[in-house]
Amino acid sequence: MKNSPLIGVLAGIILVLLVVIFSLGYHFSKQHQIAAKETADRIKAEEKIDTLSKKLEAKNDLIKSQDEEINRLKIEVEQSQAQVAVKDGNIEKLREEINKLNCLKEKLEENLKDELVNQDNP
Repeated sequence: MKNSPLIGVLAGIILVLLVVIFSLGYHFSKQHQIAAKETADRIKAEEKIDTLSKKLEAKNDLIKSQDEEINRLKIEVEQSQAQVAVKDGNIEKLREEINKLNCLKEKLEENLKDELVNQDNP
């Protein structure tokens, strides 16, 4: 009987140790599950960031190529405007020459009329 209280105390200590061990095991298991879930979430987030970064890079490349196309078209427009300005200048010069020729033609016609009149009236 003397051993009975000692066995009861040892059984109590063993029971407490088992409860502590199972509690710690459960706690560590939960911590491991939480860590695994956080790792999986982090990997998903990194994959999403990578995907979005690639999409952003593609969009930026598209914008860059469109900007280059716009600049090329602006240069073409400026060159066309310069050509139009030159042609407008040439047209104006030709109009002036036509006016000069018309004036000379009128003077020649007058001179011819005067000569014809002078020949008819000697």
